[in-house]
Amino acid sequence: MFFLLIKDLPRFRKIKILQSMVTYGIICCIMLCITKECGRLFPCRERIKMDKSKKKKGLFLVFEGLDGSGKSTHVRLLSKKLRAQGHVCYETREPTDGPVGATVHHCMTGRLAADPNTIAALFAADRTDHVFNAYNGILSKVENGVTVLTDRYALSSLAYNGSEVPLRWVKQLNSRVMEVLPPDCTIFIDIDPRLAMNRIGKRDVKEKYETEAMLKIVRERYMELMEKHYPRGPYVIVNGDNDIETVSEAIWTGLKEKGIV
Repeated sequence: MFFLLIKDLPRFRKIKILQSMVTYGIICCIMLCITKECGRLFPCRERIKMDKSKKKKGLFLVFEGLDGSGKSTHVRLLSKKLRAQGHVCYETREPTDGPVGATVHHCMTGRLAADPNTIAALFAADRTDHVFNAYNGILSKVENGVTVLTDRYALSSLAYNGSEVPLRWVKQLNSRVMEVLPPDCTIFIDIDPRLAMNRIGKRDVKEKYETEAMLKIVRERYMELMEKHYPRGPYVIVNGDNDIETVSEAIWTGLKEKGIV
């Protein structure tokens, strides 16, 4: 059909048209190849989102308990076991060593005077920075496959700060981090407040909540919150009155039973 249309045209016009068609065909082939290759090299946003969603996240494991319960020790011990299984681990704590966390530390040790409402807000602000900080925030670490183990998280604020100021308000202060980064498992090391005080007594500096009367109140608050499953997620509760090795084994067994490790 095409050749019938151009048969009456002058010879030079026919050649010109055929050359244009060949050139157009070559360009189309090249563009098709480039499009396919770009699809491999530069996937569209939808594909990038899919790839991100398929990326395996790290675990977020939270240690909770009274002061002197041995949380920091068991963060290290569990991290060692997880590394032996191939996990990339990051150990951290709250309050952090960041600028807001440093202010919290000063309030806890009496270097700065602050009322309970201010302290609750400072803890929440430090936690928010801990999660979202662009430099070393734990949210990005978890999303990039790192297993994060932290000594304290939002439940600490609910138990400690919630014993002095309205619990509903403390929940609101921590709602954003709990929405974005809830724990995969909370490990609660339960310890008798009297034993906790014996251990704390060996420290050089005592902090705000470190009295037997206050620790009893805080422990009761912890138990109430966990009975109500707040925050949500599995819990592993171990007896912290036992020796370090026994507690460590109980934590590992509990995590295996919950299907966490």
